[in-house]
Amino acid sequence: MTNNMLFNIPLLHGVAVSTAALADTWNLFDHGLVFQVLERGLKAIPLSVDLWIHFLNHVKTTRTEDHAYIRSQYERAIEACGLEFRSDRLWESYIKWEAENGSALNVTNIYDRLLATPTLGYTSHFDKFEHVMSEPVAGVVSRAELVRLRADVRATAGAAPQLDLPPGEDEPLDHVASEEEAQAIKERIIAARRKVHKTTGEQVAARWTFEEGIKRPYFHVKPLERCQLKNWKSYLEWEKQHGSLKRALVLHERCLIACALYEEFWMRLIKFLEERVETNPELVSVEREVLERACTVHHLDKPDLHLHWAHFEEVHGNAAKAAEILDRIEKTCPNLVQIQYRRVNLERRRGDYEKCAQLYEGYIAAAKNKAVSSALAIKYARFLFHVRAQPAAARAALDAAVLRDPLNARLHAQRLDLALHCPDTPYQELDELVSSYEKQEGAEPEVCAMLAWKRRELAEELGDAQAARDATAHARALAKHLRKRARKDKHDPPPPPNACVEPNKKKENTAAAPNNAASPSGGSYYQAPAAAASYEQPYAAPYQPAWGYQQPPGPYQHHPHPWPQYPNYY
Repeated sequence: MTNNMLFNIPLLHGVAVSTAALADTWNLFDHGLVFQVLERGLKAIPLSVDLWIHFLNHVKTTRTEDHAYIRSQYERAIEACGLEFRSDRLWESYIKWEAENGSALNVTNIYDRLLATPTLGYTSHFDKFEHVMSEPVAGVVSRAELVRLRADVRATAGAAPQLDLPPGEDEPLDHVASEEEAQAIKERIIAARRKVHKTTGEQVAARWTFEEGIKRPYFHVKPLERCQLKNWKSYLEWEKQHGSLKRALVLHERCLIACALYEEFWMRLIKFLEERVETNPELVSVEREVLERACTVHHLDKPDLHLHWAHFEEVHGNAAKAAEILDRIEKTCPNLVQIQYRRVNLERRRGDYEKCAQLYEGYIAAAKNKAVSSALAIKYARFLFHVRAQPAAARAALDAAVLRDPLNARLHAQRLDLALHCPDTPYQELDELVSSYEKQEGAEPEVCAMLAWKRRELAEELGDAQAARDATAHARALAKHLRKRARKDKHDPPPPPNACVEPNKKKENTAAAPNNAASPSGGSYYQAPAAAASYEQPYAAPYQPAWGYQQPPGPYQHHPHPWPQYPNYY
């Protein structure tokens, strides 16, 4: 059971410890399995001081005499977890093990790194740096440092001590002549570390407010308080501005332990890595590991993270992996348009046009509503026209979409725009396309007015004199009707929300509605809807398509409409 929990909730380091302890205590498994369990836990939580200490204790128990291996594992732990603000116990365990093995020089080297690291117990570390006074000075520092410090001491004293050496023999460079000289060297060793300790204290003080605000540094399924989230955000921003790259990465990982269930903190780390990957190419592997961990462990159903991961893999030349990621998240979150667009465009960039067409047609057929189906149809037509150079197929895709959604003005506009970019399209067909929306039952009068001016523009440039005259009269009639309705709405305020309507009057209005919604060809124009907006402009601006087929221009060119030049004759 605990092994299954470790797989499903890897941030619970106690599960890893419990699993390893059961295996070790009951002798149910060999030591290799214990190592596997602990290694699995360390991979999930590399910043867990408790887990590292359990792991190192097991290493020391099973390989007591292999000092080189134990030291390498301590170094591995310090590299992974040493910059954690609460890592003091890990450092102290390393120092204690080296001291027990009689390596004073190694103890000093560890202290040199620890004293330069801001940690919670930084004040006690300098106080414990007392082994220098009790050990021979030649054994606590490197030979190069000893030679330098001895030279400084003798330069300060003003004269070298008199030594009784055999004739022709020089004094060794690391020789300490007297106890007083040794004491002076030790004092200089401590003084040099005191400067480092002071600088570290300033770094701790700068971070102390943020560290005090962290009330729950461990993982829990319960949500964090808002003040906790705000503190983490402020701390991350401060570390990015004032800390090193490595410290910022460690802080992000600390944050992801407590805030693992918050997608925004994963995206913060991903963005942080992306901003620095150009100057640090080694961060590519780090970003890949973070994305994989976020999408396969903590957020299996978050589309944004998966889309980001797929884009990352595609950019770095792994399109097959990107397709696999998109396919998996689509099964988890079906009918999500962003995923559908990304899958189609990925296949297009891979050159599999047949797969693109199959995806488009499948998505259009399975769309849950007309709006999604129409948007997909427009993109499909664009793909057929631009990528596959099949204008007839593109027109057929739009015609089918108009049959499904006849009141979608964008579909009608796209059909017209497609025809305008085909040089052999006759004017009669263009006139039918620009008038197709107005012929639909329930067409919006405002859209009809815009398309009427578009029709007039086409007639002026491509049609004969009679067509231009009829189109102009029709457009002006629509504009006049809308202006009249706008003035009426402006001067007649709407009734209050709770106003009562007489039953007979309400019945009359209901009966009159169908007659007022007759087509323009019958000589009667559109009745204003109940919640109509105010339209005070003359509706003279020509209709601009939502998008263009970036092809060489056909015989038709867009021109601004000179409406202000025409007087109002109606």
